[in-house]
Amino acid sequence: MDVGLLAPTLKGQTLKDLSVMFIPGLIGLWRLNEGNGLIARDLSGYGNDGALEGTTPIWVDGISGKAVNFPGVNERIDCGNGSPLDQIGNGSFWIPFWMKSKDAVPLPFGRLFDKIQDGNNWIFFSSDNVSNRLRFYMKKTVLVQEAFSTGSAPFDTEFNHIVLIINRTTDKAIVYVNTVKDSTEIDISSLPIDCSNTGNVSWGARTNGLNPYEGLLDELYVFLGIPTQEQIDYLFNNPGGAAFSYKEKTSNLYTIVDRTSNLFTKKEGDSNL
Repeated sequence: MDVGLLAPTLKGQTLKDLSVMFIPGLIGLWRLNEGNGLIARDLSGYGNDGALEGTTPIWVDGISGKAVNFPGVNERIDCGNGSPLDQIGNGSFWIPFWMKSKDAVPLPFGRLFDKIQDGNNWIFFSSDNVSNRLRFYMKKTVLVQEAFSTGSAPFDTEFNHIVLIINRTTDKAIVYVNTVKDSTEIDISSLPIDCSNTGNVSWGARTNGLNPYEGLLDELYVFLGIPTQEQIDYLFNNPGGAAFSYKEKTSNLYTIVDRTSNLFTKKEGDSNL
């Protein structure tokens, strides 16, 4: 395989030296390491950069590099609905990210992730009113909404790694907090397999600024498919690892992210490295 493009940026490291795992299905990655300005670059290769909108969010130190602090007014990162973000909701998908709440009592239904088209087409993930719980909503005419258990408790002013999984094989919505699966499994069997909508992906509040979250967000991912425990553990244990392998573009082409700098392509690669 051709790794010549990687060698200068990875400063002499070989692939075997890198902390690398192949995780297929990545369709969005906003690392939030810009540190200034109003753009959050999408490093998935699809170019759906996020716009920082509303009362300007604040760039701060994060779990890895920089992060965005949301003061809880109307701030959000609007990533649009460009392909393949428009596929979110059609089949299984999962959303890993890091959060650090400002307070142990969150704002009412503060949006962590939001994608709403209209009154009949919803996908969002929020605090459960003012309790220390996470709540999931998904609607395609039929509404499914339920809070996860108090055992998750991510609103504690500390960094927590959250993984929301929508599994259409088992028809369950589940969440992992710091690699531990929550005891609540939400039944989504009443929903159609395709619950995608034309709403924009928004982090930190709705796209109109309502229902803001108060705290930090960092390392925002969206994947299609269903993760393994090993993949969840990897993302938790390597928030700032040297490199990360993702997204097959064709049968013999995928990419590697050097997490300290930029995006590079490796041709004719073996997805198992």
